[in-house]
Amino acid sequence: MSRLIFGALLLLCLAARADAQQAMAVSETAVPETAGSVMPGHPMAGPEMASMVHDYGPIQVPDDSPLPELALVLHRDAMSGINLHLALRHYALGPPEQAAVGKMLNGHAHLYVNGKKIQRLYGPDVHLPAGLFKPGINLVLVSLNAHSHAVWQDGDKQLLASSFINPEADKLVLYSFSSAPLTED
Repeated sequence: MSRLIFGALLLLCLAARADAQQAMAVSETAVPETAGSVMPGHPMAGPEMASMVHDYGPIQVPDDSPLPELALVLHRDAMSGINLHLALRHYALGPPEQAAVGKMLNGHAHLYVNGKKIQRLYGPDVHLPAGLFKPGINLVLVSLNAHSHAVWQDGDKQLLASSFINPEADKLVLYSFSSAPLTED
């Protein structure tokens, strides 16, 4: 069951960027750097990633609310591990007792590393200890969630952002994706 869920998530991500993918020529050995690329045969695209994001059902973004935008910004910490900044627009991130009333969506986020839910995020910045990562390529994924824990969804796409990283490589972030990328103002 969980393998099917991951397959559906992977297909959703691929379908959301199919138009950009067709415009790009990516060799099978190149590591893609844009959200429109695919990582064919990537070892992280397997069944171990299946439980991510599907812990709770989806909830639709209301028509009268601006669509949240999100991106992950990852940097090596000066001491150890990785620092994650969740860049957001049109979303109030915080605990339930601080929920805002109005048209802007609010809630929290769920943080996953390599398919394992690590924690809820009530703020945009978090330190990820080095012990969370295995040697080589790792996947960091964040979903936007209502306070009921349901994943916010626009149409048929869940609001999430992900990055493939390699803490051992010179270039930390290998590939990033967002189902609702930040737009220029």
